[in-house]
Amino acid sequence: MSAKDLIIEGAKQNNLKNISLKLPHNKFITITGVSGSGKSSLAFDTIFAEGQWRFIESLSTYARLFLEKMDRPEVEAIHNIRPAIALEQRNPVKTSRSTV
Repeated sequence: MSAKDLIIEGAKQNNLKNISLKLPHNKFITITGVSGSGKSSLAFDTIFAEGQWRFIESLSTYARLFLEKMDRPEVEAIHNIRPAIALEQRNPVKTSRSTV
């Protein structure tokens, strides 16, 4: 097991069916697949949720009071995960076109 890799074992969040994978750190990774294949479950509900927990654990008890926490992911183990934050894009114009 290398510290250069994020290792996920037994992810069962939402529609993920006990998957295990190894992702390299310091690389640009794209998650693709058909609708319902678990892209968001892997990216946000598993990797980001656990990274957010690690980030929040590093803060003072007082600072934790002001942050919104996600539930811990349903996963057997995650190794070498780094603290994570997410930026949300808000578009005031509602159209049928999506923005990347």
